[in-house]
Amino acid sequence: MLTFYISALESDGERDRFAYLYEQNFRLLTKAAYRILRSNELAEEAVHDAFVRVLERKEKFLSLDAVNFRNLCVRIVRNRCIDILRRGKPLKDAVRLDAEGAPELASGEAPSDLRIETREDYERLMDCVAELEPLSRQILEMKYIHGMSFADICSELGMTFPQVNGRLARTRAKVRAAFEKRM
Repeated sequence: MLTFYISALESDGERDRFAYLYEQNFRLLTKAAYRILRSNELAEEAVHDAFVRVLERKEKFLSLDAVNFRNLCVRIVRNRCIDILRRGKPLKDAVRLDAEGAPELASGEAPSDLRIETREDYERLMDCVAELEPLSRQILEMKYIHGMSFADICSELGMTFPQVNGRLARTRAKVRAAFEKRM
């Protein structure tokens, strides 16, 4: 697939830059998409669409540093996954936020009614998450979507462990309360 993308680029510099970014991010993006969609085929479709969008706006994306490129691509893939879910593509399994996707939310400390078993529950949860302030949402995504450790989150955001841990606990409580209120 990389050959397809590279053929759309004009200069050797663009081709080399895109090839590097593609190889650095393909597995991460596919893994993130799979966590949402639970289907390899749909995850690859979401990642493919993301890279097509990168090519459509190559001037913006290819000038970004590697971290910002990755973060933007993760957002594109996540949004594409949500579009796929809303469009109603068949899923092999119901979308679940369980021990694989979010261990703390699925543990005994979370109410059992917070388990996501239907597409409607998933959309309700995504609406609750969308209402969060950007930093809280980013920490939640880093922990549960990207599976980052607290140390990685702290270093990336320039925050201390107590700051990240406290914000994550408050954010989970907000999401839980908003989710229960929408039931």
